Amino acid sequence: MGIRALQLKHKDVYRWEYTESYKEQNKIKIDSGTLYWCMARWGIVNSDGRLYDVFWSSGDKKFVDHEDTDNIIIEYVVNWDDIEYLYHQDSYKYHPDDLYHLYNPNNIRSGPYYKKKGATHCKHLILEKLNADLKTAEYEVDYIQRQIMDTEIALLAEEQEERWVT
Repeated sequence: MGIRALQLKHKDVYRWEYTESYKEQNKIKIDSGTLYWCMARWGIVNSDGRLYDVFWSSGDKKFVDHEDTDNIIIEYVVNWDDIEYLYHQDSYKYHPDDLYHLYNPNNIRSGPYYKKKGATHCKHLILEKLNADLKTAEYEVDYIQRQIMDTEIALLAEEQEERWVT
């Protein structure tokens, strides 16, 4: 869907990418890794009504050209005023429908998380995570107990061998 077909609103957040035909026409840039050079592939509509890629927070901002609608696919995500930052370690506490992982495609694991304003903790998801953590801890305790037992057996064997030798 081209940008002209949308009503861009200040602080709207969009994911964007080039169309397959544009990528095919620019295969050399794709192969060299420069097609999306210094671009996060998500942007925010600025007060001037243009969609700016968020890779650069100041200075040389790159905007998605309104005249390039045949080469760009964009998808509405959320309005910036409707979300708030969330420490990524707490993301498991919220329902996935309340979360926005606005990552840079070059770094999908540590990108920032946001949640809908007013979203509350999802108790059953917290319980699932805690039970999974408990199961992992139980496996770790079992493993350590076996290591202790193996080490004690090896130590007893060494002591027995010393007794027989002396």
